[in-house]
Amino acid sequence: MFLKIGGFGLLFSTSVSYAMSISPVLVDLTPQKKVVSITLVNTSGQKLRYQANSLSWVQVDGKNHYQESKELLVVPPMVEIAPGATQIFRVTPRYPQSNNVEKSYRLVLENLTAEIPSSSIKANEIIFRISHNIPVFIAPVHQTNISSRWIQCKAPTGQGCIRIENTGNQRIHFSDVHIQGKDWQRNLKVNDTVLAGAWKQWTYDLPSNDSTPIKIQLKTANGMIEPVQHP
Repeated sequence: MFLKIGGFGLLFSTSVSYAMSISPVLVDLTPQKKVVSITLVNTSGQKLRYQANSLSWVQVDGKNHYQESKELLVVPPMVEIAPGATQIFRVTPRYPQSNNVEKSYRLVLENLTAEIPSSSIKANEIIFRISHNIPVFIAPVHQTNISSRWIQCKAPTGQGCIRIENTGNQRIHFSDVHIQGKDWQRNLKVNDTVLAGAWKQWTYDLPSNDSTPIKIQLKTANGMIEPVQHP
């Protein structure tokens, strides 16, 4: 049985025939580290075929937008991986960099392996065919600046809305938005990234007595950060 979910082909099963392991799952390119290697290991019993495509990644009006890009060089661009074999993809900027703001991309390693004929699939077996979508970032050539601010935004009756604006030159990834009022608090589980110069917003249920937040905190891998309030 072949499934397609979210634009990627998938197979599923009590035994997974297209199993892969991949590392790393995020790429940071810097002036000191201009090439990063991504390792795929074919742990399945099938020969797999992958093609590398890169997309520019921007956020406009709180939403992600992607467009085909030639700014990343990925070697090899297409490959077949034998059962049990390891394949290394090397990723580097195609052009010299002079950016003062972090650049963001998605590297898509698309699984082009031919679908297994149904006659070759065992009873009660479903097979995943998975493509990998990896964030790639090119750091600013000068010092990074992580800063943010928050404002209240319009929301339906009975709800509040918080907008987080990234005012720095590097992405902010966080797993929680902690909202504190005078005698109340809310904790939003978001697990999201706001790119440099972009914003995202979230709604939450208001308390019955007081609807004005006085403090916002974001939980990141490096600890809590506190955006400043924008009037």
